[in-house]
Amino acid sequence: MKNIDDMKLIVNGIPNSNPQDPTIISVLKDEIIRLPYFFKYYKNIGIKHFIMIDNDSKDGSFQFLQNAVQDYNITLYHTKASYRNNNQGNLWREKIMKHYGDNKWYLLVDIDELLFYDGADNDIKIDNICKNCDDNGWNVYRSFCLDMYPNCKLNTLNYIPGESFFKYTPYFDHLSDNYNIKYNLYFNNNPDDLNSSKFYYDNVTGGVRKRCFDYDSMLTEHILFKYNKKMKIFPGTHQIGPKKLIKKSLTRGLMLHFKWVSFDKNFIDKRIQENQMYDNSSDYQNYKKNSVWDMNFFDKKYSSKFIDSKQLKILNLLY
Repeated sequence: MKNIDDMKLIVNGIPNSNPQDPTIISVLKDEIIRLPYFFKYYKNIGIKHFIMIDNDSKDGSFQFLQNAVQDYNITLYHTKASYRNNNQGNLWREKIMKHYGDNKWYLLVDIDELLFYDGADNDIKIDNICKNCDDNGWNVYRSFCLDMYPNCKLNTLNYIPGESFFKYTPYFDHLSDNYNIKYNLYFNNNPDDLNSSKFYYDNVTGGVRKRCFDYDSMLTEHILFKYNKKMKIFPGTHQIGPKKLIKKSLTRGLMLHFKWVSFDKNFIDKRIQENQMYDNSSDYQNYKKNSVWDMNFFDKKYSSKFIDSKQLKILNLLY
């Protein structure tokens, strides 16, 4: 393998021989705190190949990845190019997928994101999800973002790298009027739903960020899919098209979002100063405006503590 445009190949891992074993593609910058548990989690659910694109980290992340190559079968790229000018990393991800080929399953996640599905906590490996999708003719596994948070002010949470994210931020907002959900047809499991525009362009917004600081963030995610070179993901991984190519699963997982594991004012100021995030870093501007680091998101009316996949199915978050 060679360099890909502005991405320099540092180490070449071993590609998956089974197309139903999804390959992770992650873009990161300064994530040394979260990296150890990220790899532990994904190796445990059966990820066999990680493609990591380091965007010129300065906190030791790049060195960590170099040292972890053998343990996790990492293909490592490095780039100093602008994350924003590369469509928040999507252009890099698309170049990688085109390089490695289509008709394979890929999982696009950030370092604070863990894909959770029915059975992930009972030793059901992720290739079973891809196989089930293939068997049903689905090329996109549906999921939505569920923010995980602690029961304390964020700036008092002293996360120890390598320990479970769930130990420190085990709470989430169960479904309530703080969510805006538009996918009623999904619950019918009717084959005719496949012809509905709602099936392809579902929309979930809100959650704890809506409740705590009136920010109606997009939660729909398309992070696990069987790639076709004609596919486009936008913005970020919130939508996927074109419609004629997409067959979404009637099952659904969750992208558990652990941003709040380590989040303080200095981190927010740095992201604003770099101004590489979507929409001129409006998310981080909102976090600063609301002094998020000094907030406790827990509310006994809306908060549930994570237990297992059985619990999430009862709450209609997994199915």
